[in-house]
Amino acid sequence: MSTVEQLQVAAEHVSRARDAGLDGADLAQVVIATQAVIRTAQAMLMDATAAAHAADVARGQGAASTQSWIAQTAGVSHRDAARDVKLAQELQHTPATRRAMDRPGMSPDKARVITGAMDQLPSQLDDSDRTTIEADLVAKAQKHSIEDLRRAAKRSVEAIDREWADRQEAGILDAEEKRAHRQSEFWMRPADADGMVEGGFLLPVLEADILRSALESHTSPRHDCTKQPDHLLDDKPTTGTSSAARSRRSSATYPPSRSATTAESPPPSSSPRTTRR
Repeated sequence: MSTVEQLQVAAEHVSRARDAGLDGADLAQVVIATQAVIRTAQAMLMDATAAAHAADVARGQGAASTQSWIAQTAGVSHRDAARDVKLAQELQHTPATRRAMDRPGMSPDKARVITGAMDQLPSQLDDSDRTTIEADLVAKAQKHSIEDLRRAAKRSVEAIDREWADRQEAGILDAEEKRAHRQSEFWMRPADADGMVEGGFLLPVLEADILRSALESHTSPRHDCTKQPDHLLDDKPTTGTSSAARSRRSSATYPPSRSATTAESPPPSSSPRTTRR
């Protein structure tokens, strides 16, 4: 029986199992067994995609590229198809990750974390070091969540040198902070006729948490916005004054905001830095 015939038979078995209905007593086992089927199918799909890309099968199917062909046949976006083709190719250079694709706890997303970490390893590492590091990440991927795996990937060289891992992690965190600062922005439009101001922002996590706390404290139902400091209130408020007029008067109290943060004046660091070894 050919590979295609075996896959067709496997698909028929799964389809018949689905048509048979679900027994409430076996639901947990059904979910676990289905996950195993999906992992095995995904591992097979990655191997087939890599081989099809290398053989330029897509052009024979009338598609401009493997990415376009996968997007059309799988019914996914071109972006997702590109990610799958990229992972399929990377798995050919990370054999331990490729072999583990069908094991419990593994997933394409975890495989992407591992292949990304392997791609970022220092060039001076030899094959033995790379093999040790990949095996360590694969073992962690099967036991831990993807969030924990991402943290471990930042210290991937810990498997061979803990102090090196400390320096590696510090460098990654520093680069992430600088990138977050470059991407940060905060903007506010002038008040409209009703005295309302529209704005938006893109901030690192720490600054966003500070802003959220400040806004929630002022918008809480328990907060009485009529009790403002004396310098924010007119000595003799005029009865019937519109909210727009009050907004125009109060606008003089606050300095105008910048349209966005700039690289010359970045927002404060998203986390305190410590002395690195």
